[in-house]
Amino acid sequence: MILAKIIQPDIILFGLRIQEPMVVLTDIILGLVCFYAYRKLPNSGSRANRFMNHYFLLFGLSVIAGGIVGHGFMYALDFSWKLAGWIPAIFSVALLEFAALEYARPGLSDKTVKVIGAMIMTAMLVVTGLTMYFINFKFVEVHSAFGIVLVFLPLHIYNLKRSGNEGSRNMIYAVLVLISTLFVFRIPIVIHTYFNHIDLVHIIMCVAVLLMLKGAALLNEAPGN
Repeated sequence: MILAKIIQPDIILFGLRIQEPMVVLTDIILGLVCFYAYRKLPNSGSRANRFMNHYFLLFGLSVIAGGIVGHGFMYALDFSWKLAGWIPAIFSVALLEFAALEYARPGLSDKTVKVIGAMIMTAMLVVTGLTMYFINFKFVEVHSAFGIVLVFLPLHIYNLKRSGNEGSRNMIYAVLVLISTLFVFRIPIVIHTYFNHIDLVHIIMCVAVLLMLKGAALLNEAPGN
């Protein structure tokens, strides 16, 4: 079933009203997958490893906060509470970019690393400020898209060509999986009243997180990582 827009009916659980219940549930599932990745990723002690580890943790926290606060109980809260999920999401994308930069660092000049690092940090701070001022999710979306497609992806393509490490190939696959979610939103695809396009995107993102976990584990096995 394909609809232009659908809103999940509320449910009452133990006397508590929950809006968009399946969105909340799939957000929690995605968060738990992120926590699994956080615990499962071997600790190599490298900077890249730490960035990836903290990415999984922070992104997991952001989606769970976004689901519970930004969807489930939004009727009882001011709209600005959505920042509880949005701001950690911005930081998590920056961590993902920094991790990719660290993996590619052996083939880059110090100047290039500094310039890219400064760009990542500046974008993170500017988008955080704009998001908090306007309280608009569009800034988060644009930051995520640019960070993943224009920074994270090119760095892993470069690292794959430079080192041949299959970890970067898995990271590239993860990005392709994430890009597919744009089509799910665009249509949007609604399977059931209690399973809409947002829920489907959350499940697809679980696949992307697991691909990133596999990629990070392989990259950590390489010398210097």
